[in-house]
Amino acid sequence: MIHVGCFLSSSQKLSPVFYAEAERLGERLAQAGFAIVYGGASVGAMGRLADAALKEGGRVVGVIPDYDFALDIDHRGLSEMHKVCSLHERKAKMFDLSQAFVVFPGGVGTLDEFTEVLALTQVGQNKKPVILYNFLNFWDPLLEVLQLFEAQHMAGENLSDCFQVYDRLDLVIDSLQQQL
Repeated sequence: MIHVGCFLSSSQKLSPVFYAEAERLGERLAQAGFAIVYGGASVGAMGRLADAALKEGGRVVGVIPDYDFALDIDHRGLSEMHKVCSLHERKAKMFDLSQAFVVFPGGVGTLDEFTEVLALTQVGQNKKPVILYNFLNFWDPLLEVLQLFEAQHMAGENLSDCFQVYDRLDLVIDSLQQQL
């Protein structure tokens, strides 16, 4: 089974539109036969993604740091859970378990996960597909910054070749199916 790493928020203060779309992402990935690897939380967009995929009979693998266990936000109904010591270990474990990555709108943690995979891709240490899901144009400011990096020769000329950007869920799923 192909595992897709999903980077997204555990915030419980998002607009309902983001929760609904995270649910759709979980449903569609499960319906397409993909397993999900994510941050292991039961709350926020993370929890909604996992719950929706599980409801569809999908396989969901969580990777969660110790301190999130202490906060009691770990999802207890997953197919598999990996407990790690730090965010750094979580990113490494998620990278190892995943054959592709989807970056959903999120905060600093999501941005950190995306930029690490992006940097690994740019230096040739990642050949796995990376998809930035630009739902409601959320990532437009980041895309402008990345274009500036390229224009100023701060990130190399191939930065934009290291990931794909889609603003519709059907295109995200289609791209995963074509590449994997």
